Amino acid sequence: MKDSCRVCDYQCSTCDTNGCLTCRGDRNMDNEICKCSLGYYDDGVQDQCQKCPCPECTSPINCTKCINNLKPPNCSCDKQLNDEYCINCDVAQVTIYFTNSLNFITVDFSLLISINLDNPFVQNECQYFFVNFEMLGLNSICYLDWNRTQIHIGLGKQATIQIGDSLQFQPNMFKYVNDEDCQNFISTFINSTILEPAVNLIPYIIFDVQPLISSCMENEINQISKNATGNRDVQVISWELQEIADQDHFWQIKDFLSKQKNNLVIPSQTLRPNFTYYIQVKYINFLGKLNQTLLVMKTIAANLPYISLNQNKFTLDVYIFDCITTFLDLSGPFQINYVVSLQNGTQIFQEFVDVTKTLSQQLPLSKLPKGVKLKIDANILDSQFSTNFTLPFQGYIINFTQPNRFVGTIFNIISKSYDIDIKETVLQSLGFTYEWLCINKQNLNPCKNSENQIITFDNSRIMKANLDFANLTLLFYVRASKNNRYSIAQQVIIVSELNYECEYIENNGTINGYINPNDMVTVQLKDQQTTAIILQDYQIINSKLVDGNNFRFIFSEIAISNNHILVFLLPGKYSLKFALNSVPVIQNYTINPKSGHPLDKFAYNIVVNQQEDQMPYSFNIYYYLLKVILDQDVSSKSNLNGIPAVTDGISSGNFTLPGGIADQLIHILIEVRAKTGSLSQITTNISITLDTFTIKTLHTKLESFFNNSDSSLSDIYNGLQLFKSQTQQVCLKQCSGVGVCINKVCNCPAGYYFEDCSGSKSEYQAYVQQFKIIYQKVIDSDISDSNYLLYIRSLNYLRTFSFINTTETQSHSLLNVLSNNIESRMNKINKFAIGLQAQNTSEFNYNQMDIKSIVNQVDLQTTLNTTSLVWLYLLNNFSNYEIQYKLRNIIGNTIELYLQSLLPGESTNLTYDACKIVINRTNSIDYIIGPQTNKRLLTSAVQYFDVIQTLYLKNLYCADGYFPYDYQCYPVYDYKIRQQNRLYNIQLQNSINYSFPVDNSKIYVCIQRDSSTYNWVNTYCSSKVIENLLYCNCTLLAPTSYVNDILFLYQGYKLYRITVPNIVVYGYVGQLLVIIIVQLVKVNVQEKSKVANSKNGKVTELRRKKKAKQKASKNEDSVEIKKSNNQQDKSANEEINIQEEILEDENENKQGLKFSLSQYHLFHYYLRIIFKPKQLIPKYFRLLVVLFRWSAASVCVSFMTNRILTYNIAIYPSLGVIVTLRIFDSAFEKNYKQSSYLKNYINLFMILLVLVFSIIAFMVLIGYQCYFIKDQTDWFISYYGALIIDFLIIDLLLLIIQRYLGTDIMKKLKKKIKEAKHIQQLNEEQQSKTQNV
Repeated sequence: MKDSCRVCDYQCSTCDTNGCLTCRGDRNMDNEICKCSLGYYDDGVQDQCQKCPCPECTSPINCTKCINNLKPPNCSCDKQLNDEYCINCDVAQVTIYFTNSLNFITVDFSLLISINLDNPFVQNECQYFFVNFEMLGLNSICYLDWNRTQIHIGLGKQATIQIGDSLQFQPNMFKYVNDEDCQNFISTFINSTILEPAVNLIPYIIFDVQPLISSCMENEINQISKNATGNRDVQVISWELQEIADQDHFWQIKDFLSKQKNNLVIPSQTLRPNFTYYIQVKYINFLGKLNQTLLVMKTIAANLPYISLNQNKFTLDVYIFDCITTFLDLSGPFQINYVVSLQNGTQIFQEFVDVTKTLSQQLPLSKLPKGVKLKIDANILDSQFSTNFTLPFQGYIINFTQPNRFVGTIFNIISKSYDIDIKETVLQSLGFTYEWLCINKQNLNPCKNSENQIITFDNSRIMKANLDFANLTLLFYVRASKNNRYSIAQQVIIVSELNYECEYIENNGTINGYINPNDMVTVQLKDQQTTAIILQDYQIINSKLVDGNNFRFIFSEIAISNNHILVFLLPGKYSLKFALNSVPVIQNYTINPKSGHPLDKFAYNIVVNQQEDQMPYSFNIYYYLLKVILDQDVSSKSNLNGIPAVTDGISSGNFTLPGGIADQLIHILIEVRAKTGSLSQITTNISITLDTFTIKTLHTKLESFFNNSDSSLSDIYNGLQLFKSQTQQVCLKQCSGVGVCINKVCNCPAGYYFEDCSGSKSEYQAYVQQFKIIYQKVIDSDISDSNYLLYIRSLNYLRTFSFINTTETQSHSLLNVLSNNIESRMNKINKFAIGLQAQNTSEFNYNQMDIKSIVNQVDLQTTLNTTSLVWLYLLNNFSNYEIQYKLRNIIGNTIELYLQSLLPGESTNLTYDACKIVINRTNSIDYIIGPQTNKRLLTSAVQYFDVIQTLYLKNLYCADGYFPYDYQCYPVYDYKIRQQNRLYNIQLQNSINYSFPVDNSKIYVCIQRDSSTYNWVNTYCSSKVIENLLYCNCTLLAPTSYVNDILFLYQGYKLYRITVPNIVVYGYVGQLLVIIIVQLVKVNVQEKSKVANSKNGKVTELRRKKKAKQKASKNEDSVEIKKSNNQQDKSANEEINIQEEILEDENENKQGLKFSLSQYHLFHYYLRIIFKPKQLIPKYFRLLVVLFRWSAASVCVSFMTNRILTYNIAIYPSLGVIVTLRIFDSAFEKNYKQSSYLKNYINLFMILLVLVFSIIAFMVLIGYQCYFIKDQTDWFISYYGALIIDFLIIDLLLLIIQRYLGTDIMKKLKKKIKEAKHIQQLNEEQQSKTQNV
């Protein structure tokens, strides 16, 4: 109800209809909703929020966020270490404690681990293990024990580490070794604080005091042997001198000792000669444990030589000085005798050495035993010296018979250990026990087989391996032990699938060159290396056979990280190290405004941290309509799929953007490129609000935009893109309400134009003219490498307009731009190659170029698409060989460019509407030539094969320039394989099969072209047509095609065909002979029946009587009578002839209605010339008309055949000429009759002259045209086929038509129609009268 009150939600203290006004308890207001803070949840009951058992939750049993690596919703896991951590590869629980001596620290992992060092089992600097290694002291050492569960730390001098301190482990250094093959390094170390030792021993130190000291020298007494001290100087509490008789001297020394610290430094002449001092030293270690040591110092007599033994260098030092009288060194010569013996008195070595002033005599260490207590006794003058010492062991040496190396999957490692403390060579290597470990350097896991089992090795000095994997770097460790001592050595083995064995020598930190990710690096080989192996992060990322004098690679296409790579060139001890260039640092950028409309101006400003070695910088901006495409380019550090908005620009400026089919975000890529080629990229977005246009209004907007003198090629392209996007949605706009959308295209009614039916015809004509102007403006633009992509994309879109036709001038201009761009790309590649070859030093030379931008597949594909504009021109002008030549070069260079960028295993398809091009770089061509032939071709120097397939729609010069027929249009299937250079004419054991769609009515032959002679042959191919498909089986690898073999050039057998000498000559000679024979032949036709009462009979009787009367009065008549009779006879004859002709025509009409086969020869056009006895028109005139008709038909057939039209086409025009002239024959005859009746002999002569000269001209023209027709078979069939049809069929059809549609029948039909109309009129009048009544 309206006036009823509602209760507020329980979270609210007060509220209104929109929500809470104030919150209940400790809840917080958020958009008029009361919520609990993070770490608290709302139980729906209490006023206060309840604390979560985890960092964030929605209830006590539904955590949304957990601490450390625990997993929601219960903050637990399958393998839980404790309440805070799960057990996984990222977490390690360690125990760190001091050893009992306090001089070592042990880090216990309890599980097997690996350390990311070449040899972690030997003493390494602790900085590789721990971040805070300084607290471990100077020269501290760290190493992994052989069992790989503990790390031992030997504390260095002046260590400061204490119990309770924490060790910080280096990241990416330690990894668990388990059955799950942990791929991640340990990132979290639990319980990393240092614990106290199991047994807390008291400290014990020994001071480096000699048995005899000289009071004439300064004596420094230090702590040298330390136990339970943490390898650091203990704190000396007191130096207590025992009582001596001379109290003055006692208190003097006591006072001196009270001022000393942890070490004792006694100045010269402080002590008395030939005197013994006993000093009690009390000290305490860093754990608070107290101990004391009695120090005995005995001085020698004054002016006696001082003898001492250096326990570090094991040298016997002698010093003679007068500190009583002269205070100078005493001059000799003197002689010292010293003896080294065992503790039982057995003498080992004795030597006499001359001394002048001082002596530092090295003991013969190689002749003395190690590890046993020895005694040395020396005397010089009256001075005696004796002390004990022990020589340390020198250790064991492990040697390998072979160095670090590349190997195949089967190899041996032979090791041998030597005890260098043993003098006898034979005995040095006896008594050792060997153990082996193998670590995969790539993942630091133990080496495993294909069944994921750790590989074990025999305990022998010879390790034998038979691996089932390759392309890995393995570290083999051997431990040789004897007498509780051991030594560990390491060998690096790189297992390559090339099965190539040679030495592995790593570049010692020297960077040979800095490169860019997308640059193709070309290394010039010096010593005919045949193999290149590339390592990164100890993994073989690429290995290949080198073919030629150069080795090439692209960092981004082979690298697995951004770390440096090592390139090993084999054979030889060569390795090159390459690292990436430093990239520019973009400090800040701005683009204003952040939103706008299509074709608006957007201003940009980019600020870069200037670095001298990177300047000058190039600033580029690209835009993308799809973010996924942008992400692809960013990940590959390229801009290959971007649309240029700013290219090679400065740090500030402006640019325009098009619009899509709706409001959308345009994705922007800002790129700064240094002079070294390295680049930095930043992405952003610009919001484009799309205006609503009809094509008519958009045309008006673009007209002013394009006509702007400041409009660049980028502006034109963006305008075209806007137009394209608008035309794609014409159906969404309902075709302006007048058209009908069919297949996404508007069908406009009459009077409506444009793509959306929004304009009139005049407006459309202006629109057409505008785009033709735009097309010409694009053609005339100044093109550089930076705006080339906009040029070809603009043309590629404009070619979709049906009214865009390319002229010859435009074709030349367009092809020049395309050709120059392609050639400039080739020149860049050649420039680097020539520059590299010019370097002639003993060192390895290399260069680099951005092959991806040079061989930009988007650019090249669009370039090929753009050539369709020229193809359309050539279809109607295929004799323009200059354009064909340019087009051929563009396609050929494009293919060569692609071959520069392809890696083995890659392929590309360049097919477009005028040509099919497929390029494949493969390591195997089994699918083409069969495995057996492949083995024969694949030599040790072959890296890959280039397989190029091309299918052209026209046999223009751009295809390859050599054709089996000069005039025939046919597809060319060019199948090329290139090894180092392109190979042709490879004999194959297994045939290659091709198939082509064909027409069954023609004669097809499969042919191949010889690469040396460029002749087409069909020797190695067999042809068979099955269901409109031509199958070619060829045993030769060569460019392959098929032709309609109309001249039978390639048939295995020669069929009959008509060639020069000209068949026309024979034909016309035959026709003239027929005409002459017809003219000479006279046929007497006896009429079997006469009708006396017919008009024809009466005329015949009258003629007979007249002749008899003339004969009877011949001799009686005078000359005058004769003249009068002659005039009368002549008039009578003329009258009789005219009456005969009239009667004959009437008779023919009547007989036509009574047609029979016996009368056919009198009605046939050609036969009645012979068989009709009386004709008004002379026979020779009729024969000339026939010859004129035949000549005209022959001219038509010759013209058609010369245009490569077959007989089944040419026969129809020739037959049409004959029928047309048959129709006009009546006009000739009528004209002749009238001229003959009126005795107009001039007109008769002119008609005869026209016929004769026309026939002669036709014969000359026919002979000339047919001379160029090599195969006149089609001419012969077309011409004489038309004559046969004319002779046999046309007259028969005319007589049948006359029989059933004659004059009398037509009159009867007209009469019946007239009567029907009259009856209908009477009926209508009768009905009208009835209605009036």
